[in-house]
Amino acid sequence: MKRRLEKLYLDKCEGEVSPEFYAETRSKWESEATDLKLELAAMERAEPVAVDAAMRMFELASTAALRYKMAPSAVKREILATVCSNCVWKDGKLEVQLNEFFDLMLNLVIS
Repeated sequence: MKRRLEKLYLDKCEGEVSPEFYAETRSKWESEATDLKLELAAMERAEPVAVDAAMRMFELASTAALRYKMAPSAVKREILATVCSNCVWKDGKLEVQLNEFFDLMLNLVIS
């Protein structure tokens, strides 16, 4: 972006672009740069939370069966709510859909 602005300035100085075009384009590009900086800052703030959540999901994936066996009913419900996205009793069978993360983990283990 900085190089684009420098080139635009040189073009203005050399008379290749009008002062009006320069002002309008510079304003637009600076606004875009500000927006990008804000988005980047937001991503940098959010990243540690996402990494922490991913680590907790990996921990749960590796210990869910043992935790489930030893847990009281309320904790079992929480584990199932975290691991499963949808469970349906259909034709005498329980059909379970896993949340995306756990479904991906299962497919990695199976393949």
